[in-house]
Formats: sequence, C-alpha cells, structure tokens
Amino acid sequence: MIARYRTAMVSLVLLGVLLPSPALLAQEIYSNEHVKVIRLSNQAYLLTEEHDYPANCLVIAGEEGLMLIDTGFGELGGSLLDALEVLGKPVKVIVNSHAHEDHMGGNSMFGRDVLFIGHGRCRESYVPSGQQFQNIEKNPTYDFEGNLVFFIPYVGGHSGCDILTFIPHLNLAHLGDLFLSESFPLVLIESGSSVETLMLHLNEIFQSLPDNTTMVPGHGKVTSMEYFGGYIGLMEESIELVQKKMKSGWSLQRIQEEDVLKKYEKMGQFFPFITKESWIEQIYLSYSQ
Repeated sequence: MIARYRTAMVSLVLLGVLLPSPALLAQEIYSNEHVKVIRLSNQAYLLTEEHDYPANCLVIAGEEGLMLIDTGFGELGGSLLDALEVLGKPVKVIVNSHAHEDHMGGNSMFGRDVLFIGHGRCRESYVPSGQQFQNIEKNPTYDFEGNLVFFIPYVGGHSGCDILTFIPHLNLAHLGDLFLSESFPLVLIESGSSVETLMLHLNEIFQSLPDNTTMVPGHGKVTSMEYFGGYIGLMEESIELVQKKMKSGWSLQRIQEEDVLKKYEKMGQFFPFITKESWIEQIYLSYSQ
C-alpha cells in the first residue's frame, strides 16, 4: 500500500508540485535585509534567511515566550534577532536540529537565560559556554507552556547528531537536514553516515507521524506529508537505478557519465554542491561498503 502510494506521488515531486498543506496558506509578515518571517499559523512562524543556502528556522509562539528551532548563519544573527522582535516575545528555548553552521551559527546571539536542547553528542559544538542544556538522549520531551514537544534522534543519515522536532498540538515537524524538500539528500559519508541509514530514518518518520503533519525541511519549501511520501519514493527509485548498474559491474565514473538519473534533473539543481553526480556518489559509496 505504502509503496504504491509513493509511486503515484513521484511524478508530482518531479514536477515540483506541492500538495495541499496548511503551510501553503502562509503569509509573509515581515522582512529585513537578510530574514523573512512567514506566518504558518497563529502559533508557528517560519524564518528564512537571504543567503546562498538559506536554512529554515521554525518559531513556536506561546503566551510567555518563543521556542526557536535552529538559528541559521552566525553572520546573519543580528538580522535574525531583529526579525524575532516582531513577534513581541522573548526566546525561551532553542532547539538545534544538528551541529552545522547554517543551523546553529546564531546560537551565540542568545543569553544565558535561554535553554538549549539538542543531541548530547554535539553539545560542545553548538552550546555556548555556561548555557543551560537539555540532552534529548536523556530527556526527549519538553513541556512548552502546557504542550509536549518531542525530540527524536536520527543519527547517521545526514550527520552524527540529527534530531526531528515534532510539535503535536500544531501538527508540525521540523526535520533539519534529514529532509531537503527540493534537493537530493546530503549524506556525509566521511562522518559515518550512509544512504541506507537515511532511508531507514525517512521511512520510519513517514510511517510514524500523523498524515496531517506539515513537514518543515532544513532547506527548501515547507510541504505536506503526501509530498514527503513522494519524495521518499523518488529517492528509493533513484537508489534502485544506481544499485542496478552497480550489480552489473559499472564503475562510479561510468554510472555518472551515463547520466542514469537524468529524469531527476530538477532535484540536482537546488544546491550547486548537491547534484545528480554527487547523489550517485553517495549511493555508490554507501552500498559499496
């Protein structure tokens, strides 16, 4: 059932179609030189940075304060703070999806009254000295003004300390770089991650979250769960194509030169460093081990 559903969705992914989602009713409410604030709902806001590789920062608004998921690039931190002021409440909690500069670079802009939440394996990378820290390995939930927020570790798909943040009362999930909605994945093989692990994670996420969940990727457009399912189907098809050539004895260079992923061209154009060829290499290296 799931496989047939995904197959039917693949063509929509390839065409760049976003299926109905609450996020599609989003409204921009503020912008400065570097940051835009987009209202997803009365309690959820997307902050996107004007950068070559803009990351998606998600804000959950409560009565007393804000929960901020990812802080973007450090050099744009001042613009991020200006954008947050529009929401009229202080940031109480910061969640880091993982420890890469484009997602945690703005951490140092926040004072010691802010609680940081993340994977314990990367604490030293992204938590400023002396800050409060909640290790999701020891405590995977947080009561944000009466609503539980869940933090689920998915290590070894993109990096060594990725987490998914699920906000049930808003039907929202922030996936960090486990999900790049308009691009092939980035699997950091040199850090011990693998395509096989990533696909296991994505399948688990797809099968465990409610169907009406709005999916916020680390980069790219916010999507519905339906689109996410189609995205997984696309990745599975591309992996099977490369594996088929590997079983026939083709070298990495030949698979790349023969352009076996030509029909997925669009997914290799979002980032200049994540191309059809780089995705083929990630698949080849993952399944050659």
